[in-house]
Amino acid sequence: MTSITGLVITFNEAKIISTCLDALQQVCDEIIVVDSFSSDDTVEICSAYPIVKVIRNRWPGFGPQKNFGATQARFDHILSVDADEVLSPELIHSIMEAKSGQLPEVLWLTRLNNYYGKFLYHGLDAPEQKPRIYDRRTVQWNLSPVHEELEIPLSTPRRVLDGKLWHYTISNLGDHLTKQNKYTSLAVQKMVDKGKRPSLFKLIFSPFFRFIKAYFLKLGLLDGSNGFIVAIMHSNASFQKHAKLWQHYYSAQNKPDQKAAL
Repeated sequence: MTSITGLVITFNEAKIISTCLDALQQVCDEIIVVDSFSSDDTVEICSAYPIVKVIRNRWPGFGPQKNFGATQARFDHILSVDADEVLSPELIHSIMEAKSGQLPEVLWLTRLNNYYGKFLYHGLDAPEQKPRIYDRRTVQWNLSPVHEELEIPLSTPRRVLDGKLWHYTISNLGDHLTKQNKYTSLAVQKMVDKGKRPSLFKLIFSPFFRFIKAYFLKLGLLDGSNGFIVAIMHSNASFQKHAKLWQHYYSAQNKPDQKAAL
C-alpha cells in the first residue's frame, strides 16, 4: 500500500478545520498543516490530532506555501486540500482503493462548490476536476500568488477518482465580499507584474459578459437564487479587478513629482 501525506495550509481556520481533518485522517498516513501564524485556535485544534504535524511559516503566497509544506512530508505522494474542503465518504473509499496499488503521478478529484449553504451544479462553479494527489518528486505548484496550479507534464494521463471533494466555499455574503476583495487585489498584483494596462472596454463590458456567461451560458439560473447571487458576485469580481487595475495605473501616473516640488 502506498503511503500518502495530507497537506493543508491554514490561517485562522478554527471554525472549519476539524471537519476537513476528520475526513483527511481516514486516508492519510500523516498530515502536514502549514499555518501562517493564526491568531485563533487553529493550531491548538490541529495539534490535537495524533497524525497531524503543525509547522508555522510566514506567508509567501499560495503556491510557495504548498511547495514548502510538501518538502516537510515523510512520503512522496501528497494529497493537498484547502481547509474548507472535505472528502466525501465515496471519495475516501476511492482513495483507499487507489492506495492499495501503485499510485500514478497525478490523480484528479471532482470538486463540488457550496455557496451560502447550497451545492452548485451549474454556472462557473459547477463541479470541476482538480489535480490534488501528486508525486512531489515530479510535480510542484507554480509560484502564483493566487489561483495556484500544479505544473503537470502534458503527457500525464488524467485519472479521476469517484466521489466528491466538498468545497464549502462561502457561508454568507459578507464573507464572500471580504474574500473577493482580497482575491481581486492579488489578481491585480499579478496583472501588474505582467505589465498589463487598464482597459476602459474591459472595465465596462467584462462584468456584463461575466454575468451572462455565469447565469445563462453556464446555466447558473438552474441553481435558483443562489445561482443568481453567485453570478452577480462573479460580475462584481470582474468589475473590482479592472477598476483596481485602473486605480493602480492612474494613481501611479498622477503621483506628484517630489523632485519638482523641491
